[in-house]
Amino acid sequence: MIHRRLSFAMLMATTLGLAFLCAATHPSTTHAQPDPKKSDRKPPQVAAELVGRIDERHYHGPLGIALAGKYAYLAAWHRGLRVVDISNPKEPAEVSACRVEGAAQDVAVAGGYAYVAAQEGGLRVLDLARPASPKEVGSCRTRGEAVAVAVAGKLAYISDEYYKDNASHSSLRVVDVSDPKAPTVVGSLEKPGQLRGLAVAGRHVFAATRQDFFYVIDVSNPKALTEVASLEGVGEGMGVVLSGKSAYVPDRDGFLRILDVSDPKGPKLVSSSEDAPGIALAAGIDGHHVYVGSKLGFLHVLDVSDPRTPVWVGSYKTTGRANGVAVAGGLVYVNDGDGGLTILRFRAGK
Repeated sequence: MIHRRLSFAMLMATTLGLAFLCAATHPSTTHAQPDPKKSDRKPPQVAAELVGRIDERHYHGPLGIALAGKYAYLAAWHRGLRVVDISNPKEPAEVSACRVEGAAQDVAVAGGYAYVAAQEGGLRVLDLARPASPKEVGSCRTRGEAVAVAVAGKLAYISDEYYKDNASHSSLRVVDVSDPKAPTVVGSLEKPGQLRGLAVAGRHVFAATRQDFFYVIDVSNPKALTEVASLEGVGEGMGVVLSGKSAYVPDRDGFLRILDVSDPKGPKLVSSSEDAPGIALAAGIDGHHVYVGSKLGFLHVLDVSDPRTPVWVGSYKTTGRANGVAVAGGLVYVNDGDGGLTILRFRAGK
């Protein structure tokens, strides 16, 4: 009898130990889906002023846009990377268009190079020493179609999508770009669904999927990526924008989600905006305003001075789908359609 009791006790201890180990190894998923709340706040409305524009075309987006110095770099689908001189925002001028293998869907610029997520073309690296004639100097193949890219230091983070076991999957891949001519994948992490948004802060990558999930991944060891948290209930995420302790996720199914990421191991959904006319594709932030690009051809402005109760305060009708958004120097730059550029200024209304 004593022997049986000891055996049972040892079995229970082993079971509990394994359960604890699994919990520590695989962080649990939290669920949060606060309903949009009608706010009593009445922040000042803003009025849009068109500053400058170049031509646009049409694609379903999102398509990336990056700003560096006096240039805007636009992912322009089959037109590749489009470079626009914005030194005079009233008269933006295209200085070059560089085709790449595949279709340019997202772009990040760092250290004099453009890193383009080019769908079936994988990651393409272009030297921007002469913006009027960018030159491809390196590339890196991915298993699936590369759709999003972010860069920090000597590492690029890229998401590619593919089908596996009759379902959509994505991999976050870490690429060593210390030698831009020979980018090399050094680590990866596979997740179900389509990772459409990436943002990097310190040792963490924050990623959103179209399948209602938000992931936090520890990339301090690029060769061994570790998921530290996941949050279900962020809708059809199309991107991630970080500002301070908050993350903003444009949601095709609910417009904008605001998350508290002050504790990367415990992200929380703080609020969801009221639906506005359109479907969110991209976002940019400046101070307490988030600028949200819509599939239906709008740029909407959301006041987030109180992130618990975001309020729409303005909008602008773009010529095409507002596929990408970037903000700098008090101006909002929109990847309008398929690599077109619209430059806006918003002022407090009367």
